[in-house]
Amino acid sequence: MAYFERFDINNVTGAWGYASGVNGTVTLTGSKRVLQITAMAQGAAGSFTINGGDSVSLPYNSTDKVSSSIEIRPVGNLTDPTIVFSAGIVAYFIEYVS
Repeated sequence: MAYFERFDINNVTGAWGYASGVNGTVTLTGSKRVLQITAMAQGAAGSFTINGGDSVSLPYNSTDKVSSSIEIRPVGNLTDPTIVFSAGIVAYFIEYVS
């Protein structure tokens, strides 16, 4: 028996764009569908929230001097979010289509 995964091509097609920076608030508008969110903390712990939801923590251990990062792939199922990146986040990248 074959296994088929449901995939809605409309969620991942359109005009490609991205937002990037260090920290702060990113508000996407105009029916932008997020494909990927990547964030990295270094030098201090960081976190971010999506639409005021639970905080996603990125720990940092000053004794190890390592960074931590995360990648979230909503594959077009997150539309026009507000994402708040705290201090400690040294880089973020949000990929979207509209």
